[in-house]
Amino acid sequence: PLVKLRFASSTDASTGAKEARIKATLYGFTYTLSSDFAWALDVAAFVKNPPGTFEVVVPTERTRINVKIVDGSVHIVSPPHRGAIALALTEMELATELLGDSPDVALSLSVGELAVLAIDDVT
Repeated sequence: PLVKLRFASSTDASTGAKEARIKATLYGFTYTLSSDFAWALDVAAFVKNPPGTFEVVVPTERTRINVKIVDGSVHIVSPPHRGAIALALTEMELATELLGDSPDVALSLSVGELAVLAIDDVT
């Protein structure tokens, strides 16, 4: 699979504390990143919740988010320049834990192997 997504929500019966876990894993992809970010507006419109959707939701006291990339690559291009940069990741993991009303956010980033390749058009 290209994307594996897991979402779990639980409530502690004795305390009533809610916890949510979100884990996403991306496998074997190549993404070309250019200066045209028009697609980002389409994604934002797609994920925007309708008015009134989350007005009565009980807040989660702890949310754990984990994103893992296995064998992924990003090809970065700039239209006025004919060169490019490619990033190749064998394994990368980003994790965070969000606690209730805490303003603090701690991130954990682990990179197994990263290769950066650059080419310039020499013609």
